[in-house]
Amino acid sequence: MTDDSDSPWKDSLDKYLAEFFELCLLEIFAQIEWIVGYEALDSELRKLVPRSRTGNQHLDRLYRVTLKNGRKAVLLIHIEIQAQKDKQFGKRMLRYRCALHLKFQLPIVSVAILADESKDWRPSEHEESVLGFGLKLTMATVKLQDYADRIDELEASDNPFASVILAHLKAQATKHDPESRATWKVRFIRNLYERKFSKERVKELFRLIDWLMQLPDDWDKVVEEEIDKFEKEKKMPYVTGIERRAIARGEARGELVGNLLTAMELRFGGANRQDVAAVRKIDDVGALSRLVEFAKKAETLEQVRAELKLVSKPKR
Repeated sequence: MTDDSDSPWKDSLDKYLAEFFELCLLEIFAQIEWIVGYEALDSELRKLVPRSRTGNQHLDRLYRVTLKNGRKAVLLIHIEIQAQKDKQFGKRMLRYRCALHLKFQLPIVSVAILADESKDWRPSEHEESVLGFGLKLTMATVKLQDYADRIDELEASDNPFASVILAHLKAQATKHDPESRATWKVRFIRNLYERKFSKERVKELFRLIDWLMQLPDDWDKVVEEEIDKFEKEKKMPYVTGIERRAIARGEARGELVGNLLTAMELRFGGANRQDVAAVRKIDDVGALSRLVEFAKKAETLEQVRAELKLVSKPKR
């Protein structure tokens, strides 16, 4: 999963975890006490699964939920979004499962969201054994390509996660055709406005769709003009042009902050609190971009810190 699509999936699951299960894994959805909420355990997962070992083609999420079994039993759900076929996928999921069990001593459900373009690759279990003895992992599997024949159903759904899956599928289908992508993007966003979603939900989904279906600047302007026209017709200024540009800038800055901290972690073992605070104070997207490239080539963490100090220094 490439870096620019990690955050949309992370945000989608964090905001709409219950809706994801209701749409894609109804049997699991029915057994969880959603009314008491759920907790994302991202920091705990990162300790067990450092980014330096995960590469950039998948994204992991870990959640603590409560079961509807009369005893309010706690369950962990480990979700991995996998963007391409990987022979090591099952082995990795089994190892994560074992590490999570040792860490938390809680029952775990492993979920694989297969976001690749193949229709045939469907890993659902992995077994490691010798002399007839070993371990076997079974996973709940969601193949996003299965929804490619259900576009009308997804468009008509009031489930917000349907919009996320739809945007993902059309982003894949139009990756070499910006004109078609722009057409679909306008269609999706118009559909959001016409659904019975709250203004806040429209903004949230707009942000996710905008990120999943990125376009060159010239086509982005076409989309913006169409949305401006639609908002004026319907008198529904949910996401103004200024907000849309702010969203785009904010996403770019957020991605660069993440890339810089990741580069520091991969090259030098991580950043301390002072480093993180200094990085997050930088508002200049260009400066952040240059820092990312510098961090990839620097020989020591101290060199990166010195450059960071120069960039962070107030201008007179």
